[in-house]
Parts: sequence; structure tokens; C-alpha cells
Amino acid sequence: MTIGKMHFLGCGNAHSQDLGNSCAVFEQGECRLVIDFGFTSFHAYRSQYNENPEAIFITHAHLDHIGGLENLFFDAYFSGKPPIKMYVPVSLVQIVHNRVASLEHTLAEGDANFWDAFQLVPVSDSFWHQGLKFKVFENRHHQMGFSFGISLPGRFLYTGDTKPIPEIINSLASQGETIFHDLSMNDQPSHTYIGELNRYTSNVLSRCVFYHLANRDDQRECESRGLRVVRQSDTFEI
Repeated sequence: MTIGKMHFLGCGNAHSQDLGNSCAVFEQGECRLVIDFGFTSFHAYRSQYNENPEAIFITHAHLDHIGGLENLFFDAYFSGKPPIKMYVPVSLVQIVHNRVASLEHTLAEGDANFWDAFQLVPVSDSFWHQGLKFKVFENRHHQMGFSFGISLPGRFLYTGDTKPIPEIINSLASQGETIFHDLSMNDQPSHTYIGELNRYTSNVLSRCVFYHLANRDDQRECESRGLRVVRQSDTFEI
């Protein structure tokens, strides 16, 4: 089987000044799927791949996860290439539209809609892309029905922004998958606090790689505690 890779264009939280917005690209064979597209993602993606993405999965509608879509629209609209597929959980479609796609004059010249540059694909429990079936699950971030994670059985599970989700990981990552997991050094209601990692078994923690931290000092502190962390531009074989 072809080796899959997860390449991180950014790995920080919304307030990080040096890690970039969390954004990962899964690659396997003909498949290249971007997970989220925050403010820093457009230039990071173009610098890495020298083209626009073919497909994006959106975990939730906070702007550090979708704020780069406006830049992408302008570039994609005038590229003459097919629309970029955007996989969006059904409950987020209206929220994403309201936040980035509802301007009456998307172009000053008129005669254009935001969605002209994208192929919106609403998704629920799963979706197919380039012959691979990805699983989608609701996580625990901010409020009910607002945030989701994604997995490819046997390869990876990407939690998205979330509090601990042991029962979901036990169900969807039971085949030795690499687990890319949200982490915060501060105790608050929307992200997994480092003091909550005791919710997970040693087997799960041994497969976790943590992202969405605030800065390099937080990364070094996690590593001093024996945790693996994502650094900007890291690539993982999965």
C-alpha cells in the first residue's frame, strides 16, 4: 500500500505569532486533502506546492481555520482551473457561508459568487475523495454541532480543536493510527488541557502528536514531559 503523509503548513493556535494557523495536508497517491485553511494557510500552501489545493476539509468555522479562504477565492477564481472541492460538515454549511461567502459584491466588478471558485460538498459521517473513504465525527469544541474531526481508518485520526474524546478515538483509531491531537497549556472549556491527558490510555498517548499550541516554549515544555509535538513544516509518514 502507498505510504501516506501528513504535512503541516502551520501548527499553532489562533493567537500564535510564530507557529502559523493549524493546517495539515494529507497526501497518498493521487490524493491531496487539506485540513482547514486559516489566515496563514494560503501563502504557506502556495510556497510549499506552487499551486492551489484540489480539495479542503473544514473542521469548523473559527477564522483561524477558514480565514484564508478569501485569498484563495481570488486566486482560484481567475485561475481558469476547475473549482476547488470543499468538504464541509452539513451543520457548518450556513455558518461558513455567512462568515466568508455572503458578501453581495465578492468582486468589485460584480458578476461573481464566492462559490463559483469552489465545489461545495456537504458531508455527514463520511465522504470519498480520490478513491479513499474518510470518516467524519463531531468533537467537543466551543458548542454542540460546531466542530468536527476527520480520520482515515488504518492511517490517521485528526481531532480538530477539541476537549478529550477517548470514546471516539477508541472507536475510530483502533488500528494503530497516528493521532494528531489538539493541546493547550491552559485549562479552558474548548481545548484539551495538558492536565486532561490522563483521560487517555498509554497506548493512545504513544500514538499522539500534539498541535495547536501557542509558541515554541509550549512545544519545548511538552517535549520535556515526553510528548511528541508538531513543528511547523513537519511531515509524518502514516
